[in-house]
Amino acid sequence: MKIVLGSVFGLIASFAANYLILLLFMRMDAAVDLNDPEALAEFVKGFTTFDYMIPLSAHLFGVLTGLLTARAICKFSALPLVIVMTFHMAATVLNLIAIPHPIWFAVVDIIGPILIFIPFIKTQKRA
Repeated sequence: MKIVLGSVFGLIASFAANYLILLLFMRMDAAVDLNDPEALAEFVKGFTTFDYMIPLSAHLFGVLTGLLTARAICKFSALPLVIVMTFHMAATVLNLIAIPHPIWFAVVDIIGPILIFIPFIKTQKRA
């Protein structure tokens, strides 16, 4: 049961942290329709390097929050960690495909969460 709870609450925490950071700190033009891929792509073209730091930090803090939550709930299995990481990486890849990003952002957005994930797996307690 702890594996299921760790997975579910880890995913909720991961995506909630990501969403809250974007909601609080991301500058958004009210005229941009987030459901229109062309309008969103046009909006993102005006981003500076600094503008990309907010979504990047949202993704990194999101995965960290999800992994910490999953680990706090389920200490004996790595499965919740793997589930949280798998869903987070799938969402990251879909985001990178859907919205144009610079290459450096895509590389950091893939490698960063993996680097956060490694210590969680290496410190896994043995049953």
